[in-house]
Amino acid sequence: MSRLISAILGCAVGVVALEIGLRLTGLVFVELQKQRNALPTGSDGTESVRILCLGESSTAVGGKDAYPHQLEDLLNENGPAGLRFEVVNAGRPGIDSSVIVRDLRKNLDRWNPDIVTVMMGINDGMHSFVDLNQYRRKPIWRRLLLRIKVYRLGRYLAISFGALDEQARQERHLDEREKNYRRAIADRGEAMDSIVLAMLYRRQDRNDEAEEVLLELIARQPIATAHADLGQLYQDQNRLEDAERHYRAAIERFRGYQPAFRWLIRLLRYLGRDNEIEPLFDDLLAAGADARSYVEVAKHHRGDGRLEKAEAAYRKALEIERSPYACTDLGSMLLDMGRIEEAEALLRAAVAMVGAGPRSRIELARLCMRTERLDEAERLLVDAAAQAEHSSPLYVIARYSWDARPLDPYLAAVELARIYQHKGDRESARRVIDRIEPNRMTFHNYQRLVDKVMARVGRLVVIQYPVRTLAPLKAMIPEREGVVFVDNERVFKEAIAREGYNALFIDHFASDFGHTTRAGHTLIARNTARVILKELFATTLP
Repeated sequence: MSRLISAILGCAVGVVALEIGLRLTGLVFVELQKQRNALPTGSDGTESVRILCLGESSTAVGGKDAYPHQLEDLLNENGPAGLRFEVVNAGRPGIDSSVIVRDLRKNLDRWNPDIVTVMMGINDGMHSFVDLNQYRRKPIWRRLLLRIKVYRLGRYLAISFGALDEQARQERHLDEREKNYRRAIADRGEAMDSIVLAMLYRRQDRNDEAEEVLLELIARQPIATAHADLGQLYQDQNRLEDAERHYRAAIERFRGYQPAFRWLIRLLRYLGRDNEIEPLFDDLLAAGADARSYVEVAKHHRGDGRLEKAEAAYRKALEIERSPYACTDLGSMLLDMGRIEEAEALLRAAVAMVGAGPRSRIELARLCMRTERLDEAERLLVDAAAQAEHSSPLYVIARYSWDARPLDPYLAAVELARIYQHKGDRESARRVIDRIEPNRMTFHNYQRLVDKVMARVGRLVVIQYPVRTLAPLKAMIPEREGVVFVDNERVFKEAIAREGYNALFIDHFASDFGHTTRAGHTLIARNTARVILKELFATTLP
């Protein structure tokens, strides 16, 4: 018996010693990595600083107007003497945070950056090809186990030997899907099989193969969706003339296909050809528009500050279909215009409708706050936060909606926190923000990305999306030396109030913001440059 106890104690001591050794090794590695991360000196005496920008379409799209390109110019114009900045745009349209983390090692090996910036998470749960169940909240014993380095070492070795080769499993899964769609196209020749296969290729950054599939479909069966999807592919690659050509082909051949109008309008707004947008909206409505098209027309007028035209378009949409979406949008606009009674009638009608989302409750709560009915506003926001937190992600094919997106529960939480602050209850305000959990997929992938970037690079700039509060990101990422944040909430809200929504965004893909125009990219670039210069180089941007 004593031998058994001695053996158990010996094993325990050995495991503890190994755990301590692994942690000390990690500390030594991080310190050595900091030394390796010292900025290299060029032959002319200047130090070269390479910045790697990671993200999805919010980062990738825009060519020379995209924020990474503008960031390089700003840093080189305003950075410390003797430093030369090179900014690499490694963003890819349409990907989610899992793809960014999956490809992180490859990007770090390829570019060997001195600083990494990242803006990700908006696509998580939207058209994702990963298993979202893996991001469900794990039991506490599992989370504690994952903090033990001995366990993680054993798990790593198991993965190395192929016992848990998740990467290979996912690759096999994608290969099987590709074969199935190829087989279906050969057997049935249905257009939707080609559309989905092209989307699968785009998600894997196999754009040439996606283009080939769509061109073959257009030659065999020229449907509107193929032209529109090919236009989006070209637009993501900054082949804007080709994109416009296919959008116009879809419009000319299929007059009733409204998404092609919307995508072309979005492209023209990005190109600054605003004088061509109004005739397109007229053509869209003449083609037999549905309620959704009138809502998009209303959004366009509202973004330009033409509120009377916006209201008329919203009213027309409501005549065709009295949906919670149109009621909420018009109610929100009337609230901003100070027409409280009309706004309240529309928002209460929206909340009572089947299919009403959290946003209807949030807008009605805003109205209640304006009219000092704080208790009712609080009840509405508690319901909205719970509804947003527990609702399933929306899986919507792009041709049905260009801005459908699960509502971020933090939008409700922030409004509720404002009520508590107004009441002087700061503790409740803090608790309500802490209670709303971030998207588990985004949370998990940010944790992985931070660990990997800090181990290899040592400097990470985390960028929040336009108009969104910074609190969710800071809740996901513990305070850590070398990690800095870029806040894009206040500057964008002020710019929208000053210049109008359409001056900064070309669509509403994330509900409260969209893909940015050149001016929007400039705001992100300036904010990011300001943080990099101040936090990492102890200087300021004029």
